[in-house]
Amino acid sequence: MQPYRQIYLVNVGVNHTHKLRSPIFPDKRFEFIPIQEEYHLNECVQTAAQPITYDQLYCYNTPRKLLSLFPEELQSQYKHHIVHYDPNLNNINDSSLAAFTYGDIPYCNARAASLRHAQSGDLLFFLANLASFDDHKDQFNPGQRSFYLIGFIEIELVLEYSYQADRGLLRNPYSQEQESYDLLQFTRNAHVNRLLTLLHKYEKQRFTVFEGSNRSQRFQYAVQITKQICDICLRDKNGQPFDYSKFRSPDACIGAYTRSVRPHFTLNHQTDKTRFYIFLKYIAQLNSIPFPLDSLLASSYD
Repeated sequence: MQPYRQIYLVNVGVNHTHKLRSPIFPDKRFEFIPIQEEYHLNECVQTAAQPITYDQLYCYNTPRKLLSLFPEELQSQYKHHIVHYDPNLNNINDSSLAAFTYGDIPYCNARAASLRHAQSGDLLFFLANLASFDDHKDQFNPGQRSFYLIGFIEIELVLEYSYQADRGLLRNPYSQEQESYDLLQFTRNAHVNRLLTLLHKYEKQRFTVFEGSNRSQRFQYAVQITKQICDICLRDKNGQPFDYSKFRSPDACIGAYTRSVRPHFTLNHQTDKTRFYIFLKYIAQLNSIPFPLDSLLASSYD
């Protein structure tokens, strides 16, 4: 294992290409809307796991259903659509669905290839495209969208599914004892759920599940990713500041540079530690960080 933490940024949830939007309220509280799956309920098979539809998801901040935030036409359209419920950020209203996990296909999708190297102790920070929501009118404000940080997972366990491995098991690739876990322990994760309900389609697709520690956190308040914080803290894959000249807006630039999952801070470098410290202090203006900043900045996985 690497003796230092890596800090990844993961762009998740619905965006400009989707009809549904993730709302952010005037006080910076928010709701997260996952993307939909590319298959239908009638394709699923009867198993110990059941596909999750948009109609089953509830808000984090209130007991109302997520779809109730949208016009009736969209509610009817998406009610029975299967949702790719990922990441799981401990939504208190989702009962048995609540957990801290994230799944991806780093061996199949170049966008997520860097996650092949993510290990226990690394952090996955999630950013999402959020749209302004008017509490009084109970509707979205047109044209007001931006990228926000919504939480993070401190990886505690890395598990991989491979068709070549024993069926029905997830394996810890870093375990010398070849630890394995039953898929049924992780049915709330979108990739496990998809495999179990559509084995005939996804049996051969390799994927990875990252389970978060109890220090993982869904932020109470969304933290906007501004051009200023990008200039100070974030860098492209070559270690250079973002180049906004190629894009129509700062948000378009941020979306392009964060489309692929990759580590933006590697904590064996002092410059990365300094930028990450500023990044954390910026988040801490709105949210409590659940463990000391010094321990996050430590080079080792203490």
